[in-house]
Formats: sequence, C-alpha cells, structure tokens
Amino acid sequence: MTLHTLNLRPRLDARDPVTVSLLGLAAYPDPQRLEQVCQRYASEDWALWGLEDEAGLLGLIGLRPLSPGQAEITHMAVQPGTQRRGMGRQLLALAAAQGWTDLSAETDAQAVDFYRACGFAITSLGERYPGTERFLCRWTQP
Repeated sequence: MTLHTLNLRPRLDARDPVTVSLLGLAAYPDPQRLEQVCQRYASEDWALWGLEDEAGLLGLIGLRPLSPGQAEITHMAVQPGTQRRGMGRQLLALAAAQGWTDLSAETDAQAVDFYRACGFAITSLGERYPGTERFLCRWTQP
C-alpha cells in the first residue's frame, strides 16, 4: 500500500461511528473518556485527519496545535487489518506535509519503538502512572 493510493480526509467528523470506533483504539478504553475526546475534536481547534482508500477509513491522526508549525500528536490509530504496513508512517508524513515541523507525543512503552523507528527523539518521563512508564517522543523536521 503506497501513499498515492490513499486519500487524505481532513477534519474527520468526531461523531461519525467509524471515526469513533477507530479513535477508540487510541483513546483510553473508557466510554466516558472517549466521549470527552470526541467532544474536544468537535469543538476545539484540534485537528483530526484520516487516510482512506476505496474501502473506507484506514487510519487517523489527531493533532493539538501548540504554536505555528508545532503540534502535539494526541491520538493515532490504524485499523487492525492494516497495521504493520507503513500506515502510521504515512500519517506522520502527512502531518509533516501539512506544515507541522515540530511534532511531539507522549506515549507508553508499547508505542515508543514505533516513534523511535520514525526518527523521533525519545525521553523517559518516568512512572507517571502507577506501574506505567511514559515517554516523550519529539520530531523536528531537518
């Protein structure tokens, strides 16, 4: 699967059931928390973009603007059937292509290797939650 076979969907509808389902993979698995996240994307200046093909939505990336060119990756998810095929990298490339030159994300040990492999600098934030080490991942366009 290559980038040119996919379409960018800017400003996904945070109320669309397919979007909510995919966003649920990246948000804490609590219905109330997921509802709060959807409300933020619907009402604030957070950006929620997706990649789709003829079959539908394959992945999404949520960004919270911090300053011109700088954003925090708030959520990123890829449909389980399309994981490990470069979709996450393509979502990051699309964010960079939209003008975000400084991206950061806070994540856990499960996703830190993905960000490292994509060229992000990794800093441990320590055990921010009982038994869970968190990491700050940061990428600046060369």
